[in-house]
Amino acid sequence: TSLDVSSNLLNRISHLKPLECLSALTSLRINGNPLVLLPSSRTKAIAQVPQLQTLDAIIILDTERPPPPPAEERDEEGEEAAEGDAPAAEDSATAGGEGGGEDAAEEGGEASAEEVS
Repeated sequence: TSLDVSSNLLNRISHLKPLECLSALTSLRINGNPLVLLPSSRTKAIAQVPQLQTLDAIIILDTERPPPPPAEERDEEGEEAAEGDAPAAEDSATAGGEGGGEDAAEEGGEASAEEVS
């Protein structure tokens, strides 16, 4: 699917963010918009709408795409929330006691209010 938003006075790369959810969108034209004058606008547009195959009628090369996160980070992000929350609570408890307040807030909320004060 193609979309042509040329010459629409788009001046920020973030204006393209809503297009990310259009999974069938593979071709986009943004030429004639002020945002194309921004440094690295092509690279940033590709990162903003990663499903694109062409941008301004030019095929997007793999080298133009941002690198995927390292395998270690992908594995950690893919873990269940219950497993991922436990280390975070321990980390925040040792880094200033904030973790204890969150636990207390779940149990009654009083300790959290005292810590915030």
